[in-house]
Amino acid sequence: VTTPPLAPPARMNTAPKLLSEASHSGEATALGEVASATRLVLTVPPPIDDGGSPVLGYIVEVRHAEEGMLSGWVVHGAYPDVRSGPWVKLEVDDLVPDSTYQFRVRPYNMIGVAPEPGSPSQPIPTGSRAAGSPGAAGSSPGLVLLGHGAREVATHHVDLDEESGEEEPEVVAHLEGLFDPHVFMVHGPVVTLCDSTQSFAYEGGSAPIWAAHYSPRKFRVTAELIATDPPAACVPLKNARAVRGRVALVERGGCAMVDKALSAQAAGAIAVLIADTGQCKAFDQSCSAGAEKKNGEGFGRLDVPAPWGKLRIPVAMILKDDADKILSLFE
Repeated sequence: VTTPPLAPPARMNTAPKLLSEASHSGEATALGEVASATRLVLTVPPPIDDGGSPVLGYIVEVRHAEEGMLSGWVVHGAYPDVRSGPWVKLEVDDLVPDSTYQFRVRPYNMIGVAPEPGSPSQPIPTGSRAAGSPGAAGSSPGLVLLGHGAREVATHHVDLDEESGEEEPEVVAHLEGLFDPHVFMVHGPVVTLCDSTQSFAYEGGSAPIWAAHYSPRKFRVTAELIATDPPAACVPLKNARAVRGRVALVERGGCAMVDKALSAQAAGAIAVLIADTGQCKAFDQSCSAGAEKKNGEGFGRLDVPAPWGKLRIPVAMILKDDADKILSLFE
């Protein structure tokens, strides 16, 4: 008797959906439980053919489905085989608010990863942060964003070998080959930006910030800080893959500050910190015409609104002396 050889799982036959849109669970699911400003809960049926070895997890690939954002497919993460009824449940986070994404999935087992991704999902929007925007009515708990550094980032989920307690080396090799290693390197300190305290905090210190007039309101962002390449961020970033899910540190000058913010946003940054180069002595009209921080006004108050209308992530400025202290943390 000849048994068939083991193989990676087959390609997924069904595109992922938002959990609330799937009817397999038999019970209603509130939209707020599956979609927020930065998190979506997806579901997809498991592959028909597991390759003769149990499926261990799923690689989720993502791309922006809108203009002005990087549109290529990238690996967003690897997720364990968690079920919601008979279907697989995938909790995808570190997304950009008010954005629209497509997702596709590749299963893996101890032999390897499915050679081809499954069909892409229909465009799925993340939740809105509109309640925290300038001029919005009502109260909001605020926009809380957690990126790389604020939570453990896993490149794979692999069951341990029961006897040795070690991960299956074949699976690790297959999975690590899917990821850009620079994405998971440490690029800078973990920081927190908060407009309610108008502060930028990091281990060992803090500094005042000035939020942009058109930045989302009531935000609190915690993630690793990364300097953009090029520093001025006036063109598409060379280190876009590393910026994804982090706070982008950009240098003032060379182009409008909204262009810098949109460049970082397009790369997947969850917030932008603009380092002044000495033009500002204080957060007042000498720093940004027509605006005074002490009056509760944000910088860029007199800017043309339309370009800022594309902004979905918080943007703040920091004075040069404080920026120099922060830059020393990268050394």
